[in-house]
Amino acid sequence: MALTQIVIFDMDDTLYPESEYVSSGLKSISHFLYTKYNIPNFYNHAFALYKEGERGNIFNLALDQLGIHYNDAFIFQLVEMYRNHSPQIKLFEDADWALKFFRTYKGIGLLTDGYANSQISKVKALGIQDSFDFIVYTDLLGKDKWKPNHLPYLTMMEYFKGQAKDFVYVGDNPLKDFVAAKMLGWKTIKIRRTIGEYRDVKVDEIYDADICISSLRELSNVI
Repeated sequence: MALTQIVIFDMDDTLYPESEYVSSGLKSISHFLYTKYNIPNFYNHAFALYKEGERGNIFNLALDQLGIHYNDAFIFQLVEMYRNHSPQIKLFEDADWALKFFRTYKGIGLLTDGYANSQISKVKALGIQDSFDFIVYTDLLGKDKWKPNHLPYLTMMEYFKGQAKDFVYVGDNPLKDFVAAKMLGWKTIKIRRTIGEYRDVKVDEIYDADICISSLRELSNVI
């Protein structure tokens, strides 16, 4: 059956608050460090660094603050533990509404960046495996195929057998979410949440979405 509109969602900070995932992962590491090495307060230091805007080397900085000696192998172990932990996360209220609303009468997909094990765990934790007709984990296509590469979007088009004008992409990150979709002819919608990581990012028009909303409940009016 031909679909007149196919809605594709991003996941992190679009459907749930990514800060919850970060908090969940840091708590799991903190528990490990305390129970195995009697290292206290890792979570407090690490999450404070995250809230201050640190990215990429939070584990190192938190351990430095705690006066703990470590090597690269130990950091790698913590990173793997973080990526493979069972997350404690939940959908935004409006995301829960949107997935149920569009599931009833539109084609619906999920296109998400991030390490595959982490993203698959998030989907399971959120209980949204059956909310989509098709899910593209960009990492399974290759690390060089993460957004803004065109391939994940073309993979969606191939699955749904739709034309570009049939597709809408809903995401939060103008640095990578929309540029490929726009070049392919998709409609793009940015969700700008008050707690969003990229809420204040300014980009050239080619990177920005066609429409900006503050709640996914607005989708019923703009699609």
